[in-house]
Amino acid sequence: MGSVKKRTVFSDITSSNNNHENIGIFDGNSYHKRKGKNLMKRSLKNKSTYITDINNITNSTENKKRTQPPEQAPSREDLEYDQKIEDMLAVKEYSQDIFEYLYQLDYNYFKTLKTPSYKIDIINREILVNWIIKVHSYFGFLEETLYLTVYIIDKFQSLNPTSIADLQLLGITSLFIASKTEEIMVPRVIYYSYQTDGCFSVRDIINFEIQILETLQYDLTYANPLNFIRRITKADDFNLPRRTIAKYLLEITLIDSKHFDKFPRAQCAAAAILLSRIMFGKHGWGSDFITYSGGYGKKDIIYICKLLIGYLLSPISHPDFQVKYESTRYLRASIICKEWVLAIMKQQKGKNLKKRVV
Repeated sequence: MGSVKKRTVFSDITSSNNNHENIGIFDGNSYHKRKGKNLMKRSLKNKSTYITDINNITNSTENKKRTQPPEQAPSREDLEYDQKIEDMLAVKEYSQDIFEYLYQLDYNYFKTLKTPSYKIDIINREILVNWIIKVHSYFGFLEETLYLTVYIIDKFQSLNPTSIADLQLLGITSLFIASKTEEIMVPRVIYYSYQTDGCFSVRDIINFEIQILETLQYDLTYANPLNFIRRITKADDFNLPRRTIAKYLLEITLIDSKHFDKFPRAQCAAAAILLSRIMFGKHGWGSDFITYSGGYGKKDIIYICKLLIGYLLSPISHPDFQVKYESTRYLRASIICKEWVLAIMKQQKGKNLKKRVV
């Protein structure tokens, strides 16, 4: 295991300042070129040469357009063939069986978190996950990678509880494993070490990776909650703003284990969709939503919606998580949700807000 080097691990987590943000993740040279630092001096072509090059490119492009035959509209047979290919890739005839299997995986995972051996401290877990979200955003990973990372952390803790001194090592190593599972391009392991501010070396991460995988018996089978979100949005006409809000609400259930670990992730996903619809003035939860959510009716998820409203009303306790969803990439979901709750509270004058909203 790596030593903490006379520093508390969670002081690093809460006060990490990314001293290595100017170091390239995938390629040092290309990264410095993008950041404008340590640039190599290169000779520039003169203005006349540039004009000549541009004219040559333009002329060759125009000649190519003249020689190419005009594009024709796809035939009916081509469209039908494309539709058949899409249907084959969607495997619609197996979707029910697939999701029944995912619901069973989700329930088994839910039971694991309720076992007495799951002893991770709630406060330390929230600090760790908040920091993982920050590192995850820094690398620009997929959302699936984040959920798998937290799953690996929780699963490992339920089987082999880790000391507080090694929680940061557990988090960064779990992110390393998850990224190799979900991502196409994975940063070199040294950049994961940089994110710990030198507390853990490359060798520490590799050794702990072996320990995690052996403890989990190399089984990373997991029902990612994002799959449930995507399926339910089929009944919501695949509305992008509502789905983005729902992803923010679902991630609240990921980081706040004190209130939401008592519910299966599929149930949390259904509650996130319902509350996002309520924010847009749509309170209905018809038969399609019940079917695509795995059988959860409105009465089964109202309580989770109230817990989510309680989180939105509380002071900010996970700053990196909030900053992530303040960006335009996520349509400023955290700001929208906060403003919505404050507007409703002002309208209702703060009386029985949770009951009146849902």
